[in-house]
Amino acid sequence: RTRVERVYLLNDGCGYDLRSARIAGGSVVDVRRIEVKGLSAHDGGVHLTPNEWRKATSFGDKYWLYVVWGCGTGSPRLKMIQDPAHTLPATEVQGVLHFEIEGAALATGQGTEWTG
Repeated sequence: RTRVERVYLLNDGCGYDLRSARIAGGSVVDVRRIEVKGLSAHDGGVHLTPNEWRKATSFGDKYWLYVVWGCGTGSPRLKMIQDPAHTLPATEVQGVLHFEIEGAALATGQGTEWTG
């Protein structure tokens, strides 16, 4: 039998949505840590947060990515991918934290200056 926990409800930063434990003979024999991504379109890529990527890397073959294309349509498609950090190509996307303008540029740049 299988026991599934919805760990996303805990909001504890575990890096995945579901924990699925397969139980045989009263013992846990396999655990899947599952991140679920859903897309309304019937194709397209997904992004993982830095935390999800770290967990996918550290859990290796115990981490699964479930992608559902066509959510909310009459014909959704599910793909279950084991160990996505080691089996899929991924691109690290760096976000802009802020733009910095040096003081010298402000002092010499165009604009109207007022002193009191």
